[in-house]
Amino acid sequence: MKKTLYIALTFLLLSAIGCKTNDEIKNIADFFKNSSGKYEPVAKIDFSLSDSLLLKSIEIQTKTDLCKNSRFTAIINYHDINIEFPAFANKNCNWNTIPHNLIPIMINKENQVLVDYELVESNESLENKLVKATKEMIIGTERKNLLYLLQWDTELKPELAKRRIFEILIGIKNYSNEISMSIFKKNISELSGTERDLLKAEFSGIIGINGYFPPPPPPPPKMENETKEE
Repeated sequence: MKKTLYIALTFLLLSAIGCKTNDEIKNIADFFKNSSGKYEPVAKIDFSLSDSLLLKSIEIQTKTDLCKNSRFTAIINYHDINIEFPAFANKNCNWNTIPHNLIPIMINKENQVLVDYELVESNESLENKLVKATKEMIIGTERKNLLYLLQWDTELKPELAKRRIFEILIGIKNYSNEISMSIFKKNISELSGTERDLLKAEFSGIIGINGYFPPPPPPPPKMENETKEE
């Protein structure tokens, strides 16, 4: 009897957790739906591909030369729910300018993450670090659009990469909610359509898909020994 009751309670607990997770995913999907431009091409992110092969897949799906138009609407399927969000394909097109509104996010094969060069361990969620990096990038500037440039190790499991993208989307929504509370004194879920449009004008976040790994930074200069023997 006790064993049966334990199994039943465990099943109910897992069901409740599953429902909560699905609700959170649906809320994120609803928030980002229609965030991209109305006529932007659409591509599903294939996590079995990486680097140039991934960008080639995006070009085929969007029927677009990414060196001419890098913006598109990305789709990921997370826990059987499709999430659409604005994205930027970072193809190596020999551009000479580096955007100043960029926050780099790098994931290694152990699922450790660097958010603007701050470490997030594999068992940690990254949204709080992302909100912190966003505030540091925006405060004191006129920036209202940020590019979160994402790259992941080719050996990272696809489900882990999806989870990290989902956490980035949570972080973008959380920061947007702070802006909403500051301007409208309302949570995002309470905003009217007009207020949502005004909020987008105040801040928008785009996830960049990196197609190549930039070269490592040069080594620091050697320090000369300035002490002299007497």
